[in-house]
Amino acid sequence: MNTERIVKTIIMELEADKLKIEENLELVINSEIEAETKIERIKTLMNKLVLTEASLAKFIKMMTLNNNEAKKD
Repeated sequence: MNTERIVKTIIMELEADKLKIEENLELVINSEIEAETKIERIKTLMNKLVLTEASLAKFIKMMTLNNNEAKKD
């Protein structure tokens, strides 16, 4: 598998993870569970969402920098 395909696969998987977390977050927000449980689940999901978004942004930045360096050579 070439590098470009691996990069695209990782980006797609991180984006899919983000969408799944957002969907779960929406389900929890609209659920009828106890308030304390709901708050904890929302906080956990928000933490996962922030980490996933940061990972995606960092990976894209790293690949862009790597790509720019490769073009210089």
